[in-house]
Amino acid sequence: MPTTPTVPTAAPHPAATKPTKPHPMRVWIVEDHQLFCELLIDYLKAAAHVEVVGTSVDQAPLFRELGTREIDVVVLDLNLQGAGGMRVLEELGKLPKAPQVVILSATATEHSVNLAVRLGARAYIDKGASLNELLLAFEQIAQGGVYFSDLPRRVLIDLAARRGRVEEDKVTVRETEVLARLARGEAIKEVAGDIGVSKWAVYRIRNELRRKLELADDKELIEYALKIGLAEGPADHAP
Repeated sequence: MPTTPTVPTAAPHPAATKPTKPHPMRVWIVEDHQLFCELLIDYLKAAAHVEVVGTSVDQAPLFRELGTREIDVVVLDLNLQGAGGMRVLEELGKLPKAPQVVILSATATEHSVNLAVRLGARAYIDKGASLNELLLAFEQIAQGGVYFSDLPRRVLIDLAARRGRVEEDKVTVRETEVLARLARGEAIKEVAGDIGVSKWAVYRIRNELRRKLELADDKELIEYALKIGLAEGPADHAP
């Protein structure tokens, strides 16, 4: 009885069995100090697993791009003109598919670190740390972890040791934004226009801050903002 000849099976093409190369981590930088931003870009270009897909000095270009492309990580400064970094962090957290956020800031006070963590930042690096820590943060985030450089880590340890809510927890993101702007010397009308509320709303926020924090007047309010790092003193001009 004749047998049916066996048709040899073609060996798979090498390209078909080659594992898919993971795409590099797509990073967007929000930083309003141009020289520091250029330094970051040059440093990250040397990392094989990182692609800087864009930069901006504020949040508007970032949110436009998020509507058209995937961004894995946003490196975010806190001391931004316009909407502050905390406001940007809060708005990112509302997105259905939000990128992970790494805070990279000269400010690492109890208030800023605590609020950033509450708003969902996955890493916090002070600008005095080595830029290599940024790559370590990316690595931890890719594995589902978190990362803090030494200064914000010590801040968190101190907060945990005290086992209580610090007084800055009383302050909302909107109040933080208003306080930072007033501390920088912006007029009530200017603050109101930038954040999209009436000047009377800004007055109410200012008065509520004074009540919450038990501060007697605007001078004490500004001193408080300087103490927790929401505004720069005369000698503080680090990027």
